[in-house]
Amino acid sequence: MPHPVGFKAKHDTIARKYPKSCETCHGKGNEGCNSCHHGTAMDWTYDPKVPWKQQHPAAVQAKGATACFECHDPTYCARCHVRGNQ
Repeated sequence: MPHPVGFKAKHDTIARKYPKSCETCHGKGNEGCNSCHHGTAMDWTYDPKVPWKQQHPAAVQAKGATACFECHDPTYCARCHVRGNQ
């Protein structure tokens, strides 16, 4: 490592296929994903001891949702906020 040029664009596919490889440096399960996607990517101090679902209201209130839309379509929020699928 470091990751090769262009890795960021395809890392999700690779991470799903080889999760153990990612865990070597980034932590087990969603810990590595969350620390970046729900942490540094949105300038939020992610707490790995607290599920993201519990942290996200404060994060969005403090930082806004713009960073979320880098990965999620704006209608993604409707899954819980409109339909109530939690």
